[in-house]
Amino acid sequence: MDRVEFTVSFYLLFRLLRMIASNNERLEPYLTPLIVVLSLIAFSTWIIAPVSNLFLRFNTYGQLLLDKKEKLSSNFVAASLCLFICGLLLYFLLGDERMLTIAVFGFAMMLPLGTMFSPSKNKYGLRMYTIALAVVGFVAIVQTFLIGEIFNSTTVVFVFGFVGFQWVANYMLIKEDNH
Repeated sequence: MDRVEFTVSFYLLFRLLRMIASNNERLEPYLTPLIVVLSLIAFSTWIIAPVSNLFLRFNTYGQLLLDKKEKLSSNFVAASLCLFICGLLLYFLLGDERMLTIAVFGFAMMLPLGTMFSPSKNKYGLRMYTIALAVVGFVAIVQTFLIGEIFNSTTVVFVFGFVGFQWVANYMLIKEDNH
């Protein structure tokens, strides 16, 4: 099974489990944790290399194995991880739901920041998409704090942009692997 077939099969399985869980109250308590675990596994496949590079980055000898782009990417992932942790801590300390937007932004940005230097035909495509997504996410956070609504129009644009990033990145990386 190649990368495209696996991605489509995984997505269809995920959608099927969500549909079964929403239509069957008796199975929902069992399927919901499975769906969460599958989501985490899917997300981890995207960030495992940058997180591994992050561990190497903090090792005296391990950092010698990383090239310049891998070091830069691991720095960005580290900053994003710190933002996620800070957002969660602030949420639990202050009880302010707006802090969750910071946590979600930090968590979500690990994916594009970890893959933006991946080789593809369009050398700057993933980088530009990542920068645009970061700007939209930052504006969404500012808008959340200004108007007090977590789910505002910019937040919705960020979520769609994040989901779109996964499809665009998959397309670009698969296209690169096939040539």
